[in-house]
Amino acid sequence: MPIQTYYPIENIKFYLFVIAILEALAVYTWQFRQMPGAMVASISQICKGIWLLALVLCSTSTNLEDKLFWISVQKIVGILLAYLWIIFTWQLSQQKKIINFVTKYCLGSFLCLGLLQIVNWQGLVWQRAWLDGQAVVIAWGPGALIVLGYTILLGVIATILAMRWIFTSVGLRRQQAWWYSLAVFISWISFFMWRTWGQEYNEILPVGFLINGIVVIWICYCLHMYNILPMAQAVAVENVVEGIFFVDNEDYIVDINASAKIMLSGLPVTIGGKFDEMTAAWPAFAEVDSKAGVHRIEAERQQAEHHGFYQLTKIPLQTFGKYPLGRIILLKDLTEEKRTQAKVIEQQKFLAIIEERASFARELHDNLCQVLGYINIQAQSILKFEKNGQTDAVMSNLSRLADVAKQAYNDVREYIQDVQMAKMMEKGLIEAIREYVYRVRQAGWDIEMDIYDDCGWDILNNSKALEVLRIVQEAITNIYKHAEASHSSVVLVFDVAVLRIIVTDNGRGFDPAEHFHSKSFGLTSMRERAAKIGGKLEIKSIIGQGTKVVVEIPKFETWSG
Repeated sequence: MPIQTYYPIENIKFYLFVIAILEALAVYTWQFRQMPGAMVASISQICKGIWLLALVLCSTSTNLEDKLFWISVQKIVGILLAYLWIIFTWQLSQQKKIINFVTKYCLGSFLCLGLLQIVNWQGLVWQRAWLDGQAVVIAWGPGALIVLGYTILLGVIATILAMRWIFTSVGLRRQQAWWYSLAVFISWISFFMWRTWGQEYNEILPVGFLINGIVVIWICYCLHMYNILPMAQAVAVENVVEGIFFVDNEDYIVDINASAKIMLSGLPVTIGGKFDEMTAAWPAFAEVDSKAGVHRIEAERQQAEHHGFYQLTKIPLQTFGKYPLGRIILLKDLTEEKRTQAKVIEQQKFLAIIEERASFARELHDNLCQVLGYINIQAQSILKFEKNGQTDAVMSNLSRLADVAKQAYNDVREYIQDVQMAKMMEKGLIEAIREYVYRVRQAGWDIEMDIYDDCGWDILNNSKALEVLRIVQEAITNIYKHAEASHSSVVLVFDVAVLRIIVTDNGRGFDPAEHFHSKSFGLTSMRERAAKIGGKLEIKSIIGQGTKVVVEIPKFETWSG
């Protein structure tokens, strides 16, 4: 059976000094507890201090029972340290798949061996123990060998994982792995020297603990070398264009970045201040915070020298169980974006006006200008007939002039009504077409209108709906100016894939191939309007049998705006 001697510690003050440093490291590391491995590292420093304190109390105790109790404490803490070593390596190296299997079984073994160490059932841990002066001599049983082997096994696994971390990582992560492996190597050296030559190297264990703790804590948490992500996140949050600030579950402002301070200048925004003070100064914060979950709104803020538009987004932080931790408020300055949008809208309106004026000019040229030219020619003919004393010819031409002037007057009135029809679009496309058909019917023309699934036409935006109205107007105008029809109809169909407008008449018809590229009958205008809204124009006409005008607009064109 193996025999081990625990010699009294001569330099107790040094042990107590190291214990104090380790506990200070534990307190320091605790502030990083949200970071990977920090909480485990803090607990490990506490356990190292307890291990060393157990050795000190074993050395200062006067009876065998007390000494054996503190040696048992030291053994249990040793098992816990080995387990924490595995967990720390897991969290730092992110070898989750491998270590999950190990930790699943290590925890149960740790609890069983710890219980065995306490009860020493049937002398399995130690069989005999006696005092040799101030030293304690223990004859270990098979249970002690199991505990020692288990502890060493965990240490070997942690060492293998640390070495694997080196070979499976690159860049900064490999540097982290090298430093961590150095700390592991120091722990191994100090443990084996203390275990093998305890009397000569009694102080090597606290020195190893101290170096290991300083290397790990300093490299991993003081310099943040363990993971570049938190440092990168902190820099990104501070320098990001969007404003960010954090509110805890008690409604106190925890942190705020530089962009948010600039956007919220003039408001009571201070770290440690109450969020309620901000909501009172700008109610938009109360609005975005009023609903559970992620919530986003847009709000205006009027200042003495600045009128801004902002997007506010509330994002709840993860909860521990059902306990809320707080929320993040994001601010995005939309002022320039809104100004740009306003400029684009104004430009679009201006272009629409220009296009409408150009279309109006084409209509005047195609119709009114031709009429005025005809009036001019007829007037000159009348003057000529009057000089020659041809009274009948004068009267006949004057009669035709009167008819043409009346038609020109009606055309001008129609142009004015067409312009006014744009105002009717406020009621929607269907109502505007109904109103136009009603006016045509009131003028004495026979026209009917059918609409299939009128609810679907609402997906057209105002500009496209206006173009559809213009096409219908142009088609009907052509019928009653040129087709000599006795009946016409307007049909609107909301089909599966297209929006379809059909205008038909029973007039004299014409040859589309002959007239399609001409400017007569307004075909050019109708074709351009259909193309403008992503549709196509089709004309079917047979001389003596009437005409059908079909405009189809794919639905995806309406969805794309």
